[in-house]
Amino acid sequence: MVLLGIELLLVGLSIGAALLDQSAVAIMAGTAAITLAGEIVRRLLTTPPGEPANPGDMETAGPTRPTEPLG
Repeated sequence: MVLLGIELLLVGLSIGAALLDQSAVAIMAGTAAITLAGEIVRRLLTTPPGEPANPGDMETAGPTRPTEPLG
């Protein structure tokens, strides 16, 4: 959801900059928007249904070493 929000902001910035005749800003924002759109599509195509978008993040969220038995 966050990626889609950022995507919309970049598209809006690109269109706004183009209308204000700021071509360098429009080109940079447009390029970033296209790159982010590619990342969104890649995540949607490579993630099986019902799984988190980035399972690698879940592995790093917990402890990195195995726990030892308490008894």
